[in-house]
Amino acid sequence: MEDGAMTLQPVMPLWTIAAVLTPIAGLLIYLIIAYRHDRRKWAWLRRLFLVALTAISALGVSVPGKTYATGNSLLDVYFLFDQSYSAKALDYDGGKERLEGMRHDVKAIASSLVGADFNLILFDSIVSAPLPKTSDISALETVLNTTAIRQTESAISAPVQLTEQMLRRDYEKKPHRGRIVFYFGDGEQTADKPVESFERLKPFISGGAILGYGTESGGKMHDKYWGTKLQIREFIPDNTAKDSFPLPDAISKINETNLRNIGKQAGLQYFHRTKPDEISDIIKKIEITKVIERSTDSDYYDNLTWLIAPFMIILSAIDGWVFYTSDVNAKKLRKVSDEESAI
Repeated sequence: MEDGAMTLQPVMPLWTIAAVLTPIAGLLIYLIIAYRHDRRKWAWLRRLFLVALTAISALGVSVPGKTYATGNSLLDVYFLFDQSYSAKALDYDGGKERLEGMRHDVKAIASSLVGADFNLILFDSIVSAPLPKTSDISALETVLNTTAIRQTESAISAPVQLTEQMLRRDYEKKPHRGRIVFYFGDGEQTADKPVESFERLKPFISGGAILGYGTESGGKMHDKYWGTKLQIREFIPDNTAKDSFPLPDAISKINETNLRNIGKQAGLQYFHRTKPDEISDIIKKIEITKVIERSTDSDYYDNLTWLIAPFMIILSAIDGWVFYTSDVNAKKLRKVSDEESAI
């Protein structure tokens, strides 16, 4: 929105304003035409003008007011979370699942950006946004902790299209807000499809980071039935080793080349995460505070109704005075008429 550009901030839906005031305005126009040769037309004109001012007031004619910096509330944060089965690989922080580190970091980042609006995008070979935009960190944690990890292929660029749609939508609604993206994954592409570029996200992004999990030596992944009565083997097999029997355990390895490429395409820094150390160092390095400083909130407007109010008061006062004097005169006429009848 251009500085000083006039806009509307209606006090109720436009259709409601039209439904209430249009019939009244129509009736007044009819009466003005009907009494066009009578001095009473001025009373109806005055009332039509009052209705017009009421309509303008209800439409909330405004101009953008001052912008107010309210910290993290100026941020839209997008978490792109790889939920493919390789997230269960046991090569994080001394043999723990990568998933544990990924969940930890999402929660830590969210906790450091209290007040921001969070968007969660989950992906493996498909993509979903299971949570409406929220500033509720507990809701974010609940979804992350209950997300089912599917034993399926991994497409590292699966979230590109949906993320672009969400970024574009938020940009068009509130272009002055900061939008930061965090990508959590291992960069391992197992789906037989081309990897899309993340460059299309770059125009909408104010900052963020690519966070990578896993090691070059890799880690095994427990079978989904491990620890239950349905367990057949401890780790999932490598189904690509078709010439081996029995099938060896599958090993998932981090692909930092892919992760760095994602970072270059989106204009974001890459960080390799091997343990749950302080996330504040990353927040500091990617300069989130500068993103906040560059962000403004354009939701504040100066309503111009106060310019209209004096005219509405004057017209209402005139109409009230005319009605009062007409009533007084009518009573006097009735009194005179009654006296004449009594004579």
